[in-house]
Amino acid sequence: VTNMSSMFSYCNKLTSLDISNWDTSKVTTMYAMFYGCSKLTSLDVSNFNTTKVTTMRQMFEYCTALEEIILPKGLKQLGYEYESGNDYVSDQERGVFSGCTSLKKIILPEGLETISQFTFEQCANLTEIVIPEGVSFIGKKAFRGCQKLNSVSLPSTLTRCSTTPFSGCNQLTEINCLALLPPSLADGLLTLDDMGLAVQRTLNVPEWTLNRYKLASGWAAFSDTRPIPGIYPSSINVVNETTLTLPSSGLPANYKPEMTISYYWGNGMGGYSEGALHLKGSGTLQLSKFKTHFGFGGAAGGTAKLLNEATMTADSVSLSMYLERDYY
Repeated sequence: VTNMSSMFSYCNKLTSLDISNWDTSKVTTMYAMFYGCSKLTSLDVSNFNTTKVTTMRQMFEYCTALEEIILPKGLKQLGYEYESGNDYVSDQERGVFSGCTSLKKIILPEGLETISQFTFEQCANLTEIVIPEGVSFIGKKAFRGCQKLNSVSLPSTLTRCSTTPFSGCNQLTEINCLALLPPSLADGLLTLDDMGLAVQRTLNVPEWTLNRYKLASGWAAFSDTRPIPGIYPSSINVVNETTLTLPSSGLPANYKPEMTISYYWGNGMGGYSEGALHLKGSGTLQLSKFKTHFGFGGAAGGTAKLLNEATMTADSVSLSMYLERDYY
């Protein structure tokens, strides 16, 4: 089986299902697989092999009784394969859990990298979501209309958010962003379409880079930005030109984060972004891993830059590259 599209769509009398022994290693699409299963209350798909799956769009849309879902452990992208970092899908599209109005809490699996567009839109009773370390991108209006979500914690690995991922989250009063460097915002908006409402929200960020958030596009709209003391993110991801000053008080002796400096061309967020880090201050930044990553969506070249005044060491150094098939 390679296609599970609409397999159980509109099975509106289905209340439970045991799919623990299913082999999904060859499946490429799970589009609308459980669409409209309005009496399904819980489901365990933790055994699903999603290695070859390119879309899970609308997989659980309008499963209005769904209260509990256990997702696959190896899941990398929740939604659309091609959408990571782009806004190609129109506002008429829907996400994996769109309209799951009984869903109150969800724990996303470790290893997840992308939360695609509209994934949890109109999950009106969602009050808690755990976004794991490793997630680097949150798509367009991913949590639109989650009216009971009052706080959210964004991982240190987050580098980019697309258009207003938290639009319509009217009770969202507190955002914790653990990323050392302010993630890029596609249109300078993080929460509501009316960014003026950001003044009513509290933004908590690592103490080390509090001032960077106060000056960063979109993030600067928050009038109440507070430091989180003692937070030293495990990952430092650089996708734009960045100056990072080591704290004068020094860093913990055992602090050894990973660092990735990336260059993207044709990534759907302003044409390109070129990672460039200028490290300042006294002392030494010790890294467990240092990686440079190149991702090209077209016939162009570029370089990731590292300009140091302070000292930086790394236990290992690596290079990775993504080349789009149409061009190379």
